[in-house]
Amino acid sequence: MRSVGEHNFAWREILLRWCLRGAAVAGLLLPGPAWAGFSVEMTPARLELKADAGKTLRAAIKLRTRGRGTQKVEITKGHFGLDDEGAPLFDTPQDAPQSAAAWLTINQTSFTINPNQERLLRLEVTVPPQTTPGGYRAALYVTPPAGETKSKEGGATVFLQGRLALLIYVTVGGAKPDGQIKAWEWRRIPPGKEDSLAFQVTNQGNAHLRLAGVVQVVDAQGQKYDAIVPGLPVLPRQSQWVPLDFPEKAPPPGSAVTIEGTVDLGQGEKRINAQQVGGRK
Repeated sequence: MRSVGEHNFAWREILLRWCLRGAAVAGLLLPGPAWAGFSVEMTPARLELKADAGKTLRAAIKLRTRGRGTQKVEITKGHFGLDDEGAPLFDTPQDAPQSAAAWLTINQTSFTINPNQERLLRLEVTVPPQTTPGGYRAALYVTPPAGETKSKEGGATVFLQGRLALLIYVTVGGAKPDGQIKAWEWRRIPPGKEDSLAFQVTNQGNAHLRLAGVVQVVDAQGQKYDAIVPGLPVLPRQSQWVPLDFPEKAPPPGSAVTIEGTVDLGQGEKRINAQQVGGRK
């Protein structure tokens, strides 16, 4: 069976899996009434930082447009959380206590990107002194200026309301995740799709958990299937159902299977040996 190191879990985060499948934009595009014409790419797609209280971290974000014309953008700040399926929730009151938005300083808040030009945005994250160890989060939004309009072919005019979001995780002090697998089931994730073999994981730590791992699934006939644990985030004190990713063939939905392999739940690789009796709950 292949080792964890043979697989790249760099960005299989839930926001790409369910919000941006097939999109050409490296970042989370938040839909508005209309976003036609707002063509900006952003790298990296997320930042995961570690720092002690009172320290300052620095990072660079690259912005690029492949459109034919110039693109005006504005940079704003906010915070985010995740729902029980791992989808992002932006600027929600319940996530405000873990917000790191006030810690962010950027060198530009508005500028223009020319066609095929790359602009560098410099970011500083300053953790306030006396900050309690834990996991904190912020979002950096890239938007067209308020009220910006743009002509489309045929002379129609649209208001650009789309925005990109760079998700920033900041782990302060000795905070660590602590994931625990609670159950295995065949589940429909997301709703409307075919049943997937999934496990429920709870993060009992005080920092976000980034899942990783490889397992082998064996059905009642002895057929073996290699699967990847997608590198999805699980926030502290949050539970989430995570479907396995089968790069090639998957077992028939609802079949009785056993699962063996290694999963990183925030405390290093852990061997797992589980059995799913089949059927959907």
